[in-house]
Amino acid sequence: MKDVSQDKVKCAQILLNSIGSSNYNILAALIVPKAPTKLPYDDLLKVLENHLAPKRSCLASQHYFLSTCQKQDSSISDYVADLQHDIEECEFTVACEGSKNVSVADIFLRVQFISGIKDSWIKEHILQFELTDFNDIVDKAIALETSKIDCRELPKSHSAGLEDNNKIAKRNQELINVKTSFRNQTTNQKDLLSNYRMKTKKNFP
Repeated sequence: MKDVSQDKVKCAQILLNSIGSSNYNILAALIVPKAPTKLPYDDLLKVLENHLAPKRSCLASQHYFLSTCQKQDSSISDYVADLQHDIEECEFTVACEGSKNVSVADIFLRVQFISGIKDSWIKEHILQFELTDFNDIVDKAIALETSKIDCRELPKSHSAGLEDNNKIAKRNQELINVKTSFRNQTTNQKDLLSNYRMKTKKNFP
């Protein structure tokens, strides 16, 4: 297999034999007047990739990224993952004299992250901190999100505890009532027996 992967002619033959007749016809239509069998392997691969998984333009990628907001049912971590995925093809760079283009993706990532947070309370708290590093901002947002969830769950836990206590108290009271009723019945039976004996003694001296 190692020899095959290094032989571009064989790779091209294997590719053409494995894509099926439908994709082969599409490929042939995309490269006319050339024939698929005459095209180098790398060119075949590029044509198929551009057709089956076309790369979004830089402008479209940037527009899509700047429209990304946290979904209603997603967490901060999910939102960060969406942003980091969407920014990959944005090419946020600036040209600098005497050097290559410098990426400013971190700045856009930071700005869009804060802008798209769905919870206004978390957003307002983040803006109160002098944070510039994206990871620090994310950590603070996650901490605020966790704190808010904990505060929301606390009353539920307290109510559940009160409900359990009420159930226990009710069961205890029912047990006390049963014991009291049994005790009263026993006392009544003893009184009846005592009265019966008294009457018996009077009738049979």
